[in-house]
Amino acid sequence: MRAAVPAPGAQAEVNLDRTLRAERKTLSLRTDLIPGMDLSFAIAPILVLVWGTLMVSQDLATVGQVTTVLLYAIALVTPIWDLVFWLDDSQVAATSMARIIGVGLVPNDRELTTDVPTGSGIVAQKIRYAYREGHDVLHGINLDLRPSERLAIVGTSGVGQSTLEGCLPVSMAHTLGTVTGGGGGNLTELPLGT
Repeated sequence: MRAAVPAPGAQAEVNLDRTLRAERKTLSLRTDLIPGMDLSFAIAPILVLVWGTLMVSQDLATVGQVTTVLLYAIALVTPIWDLVFWLDDSQVAATSMARIIGVGLVPNDRELTTDVPTGSGIVAQKIRYAYREGHDVLHGINLDLRPSERLAIVGTSGVGQSTLEGCLPVSMAHTLGTVTGGGGGNLTELPLGT
């Protein structure tokens, strides 16, 4: 028996729903953990004080000894609290590092060449780009930039300014179309460091 394979849009919905549930779960854990820690940090000195009062009343400890234990209980709060937040920060750092390492694991999206454009300027013809198949963000952009010209990309948020900016120096490989240098060399085939 084979499992049904969801459509690409349906898989995105499943992933989004899973992410949302995980975020809600971690939020509920944080909203329970932090007040619980505050309560436990407040209860510890109170328990020491009650226990110390009983010990002093039965001549099993002195007021100085109980005061010392009470001050230690209060002093332990800060390092424990710091440790919890250091653990949280280390998890965030580990996630960030995994993302950085993950960038290096992405397969190359272009065929590299050593043909360097001889002229200057950028010519873009019929540039199309889609983050998801079938949902183009850029629709047939034509552009001819000459040296010393400036290009202002203006529009409401989310209409593709950053996407076009990423396709022009070819840091993002566009779906269709060509981006060439002034001498006709295809910029898509150049190494990113060029």
